[in-house]
Amino acid sequence: GEIFSTYILCRMGEEFAFVHQHAAHERIRYNRLKSQGETLERQMLLSPVTVTLSREEHEFALEHKEALGRLGFEADDFGGSTVAVRSIPALMADASPRDLFLDALSGLMDRHTGVTAVDEILHRMACRSAVKGGDHNTRAELEELVKTIVEDENVRFCPHGRPVLLRFTKRELEKLFG
Repeated sequence: GEIFSTYILCRMGEEFAFVHQHAAHERIRYNRLKSQGETLERQMLLSPVTVTLSREEHEFALEHKEALGRLGFEADDFGGSTVAVRSIPALMADASPRDLFLDALSGLMDRHTGVTAVDEILHRMACRSAVKGGDHNTRAELEELVKTIVEDENVRFCPHGRPVLLRFTKRELEKLFG
């Protein structure tokens, strides 16, 4: 089941578990992004998305097209301080191209290069595109999320370190009720 449009309630063997949907989905997306290596696969957009930037952001985006490309973004000058985003990371195809691009650009501007910068950007993109509290999810989506958590030992904490699930044994639940 689901409670507060945020937590999945489920039985796992002899245990009862609460799954934090956003934290779990964020970790799964982050792991998938990391598994692609240094260059993320791109999903071309049917129509480019225009993004208006500050003058500094615009110059930075044009100067760092290669770095943005490795993150799955293709963006061209659209005049003024606007860019046309033509592709986004394929794994994030269901997220807002504008928001993802701004997150990636901001991360690059903060750190420029290096593993830490890429990791931080992947964290931001995974977080931004993961399900949020209040999102409506189908039973099949919830079941798929729990299945992935059960099968993948690397999905125990979100990229920020928060737990993805909390487990209680029958005995622990009984103790809570006295």
